[in-house]
Amino acid sequence: PYPTYTPLPPTPMPTFTGTGEWLEGHYWVIKVADVETKTKLGATKPDQDVFVIVEVQWRANKLNERHTISGIDFELLDDAGEQYSIAGMIFDPESFDSFGSTAKFQRGKWRFTRAKGSAEDTFRLVYDIPASAKGLKLWFGDYPLIDLGQ
Repeated sequence: PYPTYTPLPPTPMPTFTGTGEWLEGHYWVIKVADVETKTKLGATKPDQDVFVIVEVQWRANKLNERHTISGIDFELLDDAGEQYSIAGMIFDPESFDSFGSTAKFQRGKWRFTRAKGSAEDTFRLVYDIPASAKGLKLWFGDYPLIDLGQ
């Protein structure tokens, strides 16, 4: 007789609690510096209920070769298991500065960078989610989930 297939129990994704702490991976070191909820960004209203802005600081982890990091690499998850893709980012479309006086929400656009060495920057990620979404966590590649305290 053939052995019966017994699936392994699912491995829970570890959760890294606490924003403001650095999380190190092979290529990148990241941390969530700030999280805000807005009902409007400039004149733009969300398609769902609210915008969640996640400020992610990143730096290359002493890379000898260039690797790409992009705003689309990050997703939000809620306690119900729903995934939310990025709606856009906040930056100046000419200088790509995330914090200058001309930085604004760019719907459907995100920055990407090819970096090496110890290059660093900050992404201001924007998600358009329902107000009912609770227990938000940020997901980036094979890193543990980052609890946003929302």
